[in-house]
Amino acid sequence: MVRRSKTTDLDLILSSFEGMADRVALFDGGHKLVACTKSLRDGGAYPPELCRKGRALRDFLAFDRTRLERPVEDEAAWLAALA
Repeated sequence: MVRRSKTTDLDLILSSFEGMADRVALFDGGHKLVACTKSLRDGGAYPPELCRKGRALRDFLAFDRTRLERPVEDEAAWLAALA
């Protein structure tokens, strides 16, 4: 039985992202961006500087908050509930 390394498995997953039409982001256990699809990076949903490896999920949520129709009264509680 041939066993692939975890790095190889992760590389396979990450390379499959590039071909996806859906806008998808992958975060690690520390809530840091590992990868996102080309359509998410280039589709205008988020600014390019946000779609860089290592960015915090909290940064994405804060950006999303700016697009809400109604204001969030307690931003810290809102972000904590979503994360």
